[in-house]
Amino acid sequence: MPNWSPDDRTELDRMLAAAAEKKTAGLDALRAEAASASPSHERTAALVQLYCADHAAVGHSWDRAAHTFVIRLAADHPGTSGEVVDLGGAEALVAHSRHTQAEIDLVLNELRLRRWHPDARTYAYGFGYDAVADVVDVETNAPPEVVAPLLARYPTALAVRHGRATGRG
Repeated sequence: MPNWSPDDRTELDRMLAAAAEKKTAGLDALRAEAASASPSHERTAALVQLYCADHAAVGHSWDRAAHTFVIRLAADHPGTSGEVVDLGGAEALVAHSRHTQAEIDLVLNELRLRRWHPDARTYAYGFGYDAVADVVDVETNAPPEVVAPLLARYPTALAVRHGRATGRG
C-alpha cells in the first residue's frame, strides 16, 4: 500500500466522491435506455452496464467471436465464471479477473493521485479498466522512466501505452 499523506487521502476522497456522483447520473440515463421497449444493441449494453453497477463488476466487454457481452468480476467476487446471466431480454457471460477489487482500486487510485514519481503530475494520463485485457490501461505522454516505478509495482495489473493521453481517468 502506498504511503499516502492525510492530504492525499482527502484529495482522493474528493475525487472518488465526484466520480460517484457522475456515475449516478450516468446510471439514470442507462435506466432510461434499458426501459425502452425495443430490443437493440444499445438497450442490451445499457442492461449490461446496469448489471455491472448492481453486482460490483469491474468491467464488461463485447466478445466478437461469441457475439455476447462478457461481464468481468473481480477475482474475489463470489460470482461463477462461465455462468450465463439473464438481463431481462438479453444474456451475458460472466468471467473473473485475475485481480481482486482491492488490487484494481489501488492501481486506479495511484493513477488518480500521481505520486509514484516526482514528475508524475507533469504529464497527462488517460486510464481505465480494460475488461478484455484484464488490466488497467493507461495512455500517457510521460516518458518511460516516469511510469517505470508504477509498472514495477503492478506488472500484471497495468498496461501503459505512450502517446497522447485521452483523459479517461
